[in-house]
Amino acid sequence: MSLHVTPRRPLVATLIGSSIIAVQLALLGVVAPTWAIAAAALAGSVGLILSDNIWFTTLQARIPEEQLGRISSFDWLGSIALNPVGYALVGPLAAATSARAVLLGSSAIMLASSAAILAVPSVRELRGRTA
Repeated sequence: MSLHVTPRRPLVATLIGSSIIAVQLALLGVVAPTWAIAAAALAGSVGLILSDNIWFTTLQARIPEEQLGRISSFDWLGSIALNPVGYALVGPLAAATSARAVLLGSSAIMLASSAAILAVPSVRELRGRTA
């Protein structure tokens, strides 16, 4: 399926696709029906998979081959470096407030950070390359 997805604005598509996970977090926070949470999880997973494919394709198309390894390393470092901090903070934060507050706050932070990235003109305006 992702072979047929060629968005005109790939970075916008990646941010929208990966932000779908925020819906799942919000539904968990408001204790929605199981079917709704499962549907949001499926949509979020599909969105994330498509986003990753578009992101890596764009990265390979835009970054010179001799720099791709280094840029990809920094990309992965930035993507996972703060995970342990989040894991360490989420338990005490939920204990101090509530699991609902943490889930809804996480959803809001995810959406706000995506919106902030989309506010950068070079991100919004990057066009995909046609074959």
